[in-house]
Amino acid sequence: MDLPYSNGLDWSPDSQSIAYPNWNPVKSRPAIVIRDVQTSVEREIDLPLAEPIRTLRWSREAGILIAPEVSQLQLVGLDQTSVKPLQISARWGIAEWASDGLTAFVAGKGNVHEVDIATGNVSQTYKVPIEDIMVLSSIQKLVASRNEVNRMFEIQVAAFDESTSRTLLSSGRDCHPAGFWKRQVFVACQGDSGMSESSSLYLVDVDSGTIRGLNVNLPRVKQVRVRPDDQAIAIISGITEFGATFTLKLPSK
Repeated sequence: MDLPYSNGLDWSPDSQSIAYPNWNPVKSRPAIVIRDVQTSVEREIDLPLAEPIRTLRWSREAGILIAPEVSQLQLVGLDQTSVKPLQISARWGIAEWASDGLTAFVAGKGNVHEVDIATGNVSQTYKVPIEDIMVLSSIQKLVASRNEVNRMFEIQVAAFDESTSRTLLSSGRDCHPAGFWKRQVFVACQGDSGMSESSSLYLVDVDSGTIRGLNVNLPRVKQVRVRPDDQAIAIISGITEFGATFTLKLPSK
């Protein structure tokens, strides 16, 4: 399924649709597009913003949480028409719903904030030994990022209650964490010596360090989102203004 390029997407809680941010050049404002994965029928939700959307996350209980590039987080309600700003800065970056679908974990520099979406209050802040958090698992309470040392790219992971991070993978290729699945991290690596635009995608177990390759051939994989029923993944990829999603059945554990 081909989609316009976007920086983030998410599955609907029932696994039947994909939501992704888009930019409407005529109205000069962002929108959320919801596409049925079976019929490819789309509908668009206009947003009262003047900046692109960085990412979004979908909850059955609360709606769609969206993070603009600069301003406050926004919440698209369950009616998928109402949009309200939240008193939470999008500068915190990565956000994921907690298991209750009403609380969100929002990552900052070396911190993960647990936020009540209804009130905007931070109920708890977790210190993590990773400054530049790239992906976050609210269920497993894990964060991951990468670190470049002597031209080697290290994929680092840490739990909310750990004082030090662990290196899962070290490679001379340009690698980064692209998402979580249970206690495993999707790691995307560029082609050999950075000469190929195609990415290799791996699934690395946080506990055992076991690495499994996934059979994909897409340019510059940026993000991976697992379908809620665990039967497929959606992959954001693209070199410039174009992107795509590709679904793949997940390997059994």
